[in-house]
Amino acid sequence: MLAAEHRRIIEDSLATKNYLDMRLRELEYRLIIKMGAMLMAAVIAFATLVKLLWC
Repeated sequence: MLAAEHRRIIEDSLATKNYLDMRLRELEYRLIIKMGAMLMAAVIAFATLVKLLWC
């Protein structure tokens, strides 16, 4: 009984390769979205500076 309970606790807390792959994929998606937003903000800021300095 006690060994089965310990085994269940250990198996519930272990991270499988599939779980880690899924979490890494989610992290990559969030990172890509954030980097895209930062890139868009940088392009807008650069375009605004060019427009202000050339006119």
